[in-house]
Amino acid sequence: MWLLWIGGLLNCLVGAAYGKEVCYDKLGCFSDEIPWSGTIERPITLLPWSPEKINAHFLLFTRQNPDFSQENFQQDPESVHIIGHSLGAHLAAEAGRRTPRLGRITGFGMSQAVGHLDFYPNGGESMPGCDKNIISQIVDIDGIWEGTRDFVACNHLRSYKYYSDSILNSAGFLGYPCSNKDMFESGHCFPCASSSSCPFMGHHADKFKVPNGVDKMKFYLNTGDARPFSRYRYKVTVTIDGSRTITGYFKVALYGTNGNTRQYQIHKGMMSPGRTYELLIDVEKEIDELTYVKFIWNNNVINPLLPKFGATKVVVQRGRDRKIFMFCGSKLVRENILQTLSSCQIMFCEKAVELVRELQRMSDGQLPAFNEDGIRQVLEEMKALYEQNQSDVNEAKTEGKTELIPTIKFRHCCLLRNQRCVAAYLYDRLLRIRALRWEYGSVLPTAIRFHMCAEELEWFNQYKKSLATYMRSLGGEEGLDITQDMKPPKSLYIEVRCLKDHGEFEIDDGTVILLKKNSQHFLPRWKCEQLIRQGVLEHVIS
Repeated sequence: MWLLWIGGLLNCLVGAAYGKEVCYDKLGCFSDEIPWSGTIERPITLLPWSPEKINAHFLLFTRQNPDFSQENFQQDPESVHIIGHSLGAHLAAEAGRRTPRLGRITGFGMSQAVGHLDFYPNGGESMPGCDKNIISQIVDIDGIWEGTRDFVACNHLRSYKYYSDSILNSAGFLGYPCSNKDMFESGHCFPCASSSSCPFMGHHADKFKVPNGVDKMKFYLNTGDARPFSRYRYKVTVTIDGSRTITGYFKVALYGTNGNTRQYQIHKGMMSPGRTYELLIDVEKEIDELTYVKFIWNNNVINPLLPKFGATKVVVQRGRDRKIFMFCGSKLVRENILQTLSSCQIMFCEKAVELVRELQRMSDGQLPAFNEDGIRQVLEEMKALYEQNQSDVNEAKTEGKTELIPTIKFRHCCLLRNQRCVAAYLYDRLLRIRALRWEYGSVLPTAIRFHMCAEELEWFNQYKKSLATYMRSLGGEEGLDITQDMKPPKSLYIEVRCLKDHGEFEIDDGTVILLKKNSQHFLPRWKCEQLIRQGVLEHVIS
């Protein structure tokens, strides 16, 4: 019955024809005739015309006069932005193919990575708010027409709503570079490596500068379930204390100079004194600079022992600029009692030590994003310490204020510690980058290169050249590749499948093989190992 009702409603809406003629100065008039009269969009399954006729009806400038706009109105193709949804995205791509120097194309509703930047809101599959019941979905806040369409294809239609919201609120659609949904949800791609490494999804995506030679960059973000869809990502780390281990849950709300968030549940389950819990949250509004946080917990059962719990430290990291806010508390409270935590007194060298901890948290072989903002903050602190010491040293010399000497020594120790931490951070990263050359070969995957700063990329290029020169000096005319596995293989030849187009590939006897996607070959193992590590080939094990 519901399907019959929906079908009747759709027929009623689509069939409301009134025929309208639209005229444009100097271009002529175009009529909105049956079957499209009064409709918002043209259903794909009901297209009655051939592609040639569609082309003639929907293009203001046909192939017979492709330069009409530029010649008559000085319209530069580079200033044109074509936006298409679903089939419209395919048409936009076709327009880009036929129009040289077209400025920008934005396509909605595709899971395949095809652009310079590809965004996957909420993982790119199920959108929040699309799992409502039938009645609430159809009686949508945007009206019955919008609600009916959303009920039929809600996930697919969310994309253009995100885009329209992004026009006036770009900051709420920040995309994080990540290889897949699981890595994003687990927090491996948080925070942004620098203030310029995360683009905005939607209308303002063109403000992002794409690195040379890089395309099909994937970005992930989460949205809300209804307008406004914008969200702002934070990592909340809570250390709790209490009288005993219990089962329950606790929530945290963030307060800033631009308001506050709702309460977010950080943990549910066993709550143990001294334990630290962490969660990534996507809050509904930008609260700017955090000033304090509120903590509340609940036991969910009647406990005659009346346990008390509290948060001793809450660390909040903002995703867009890596900025860290630290809040401290000392008291314990009973369940359902709010605890307010104020800003901690920041100790010297804390930012430098955090750089070292950041590497320590990563497993061997992994390269985290270069913490440009962290390095900058440490250098700014070192500069401030140096300037304060210079002032105090001059004052101690000229005015004989010996009481300043302990403070001067303390600042000097902080300077040395900051220096050592930064040196350890940079040296450890170089060791990891050097190891990646041996693991992946001379061409690093895009995801790894994106985590390297410009100086590290330059160092890697110099290192691989030096290594190549050394290997050519070994083992005769062709040299010796010492980065290969030294363990003798069971078989000299292996069967491999090509995962992406790679071009021509020459083997020992001079034979040239075309490595084309999905093709399979029987090749020398030693020639394939680096391509396997780079993701070009995969070993087919029968």
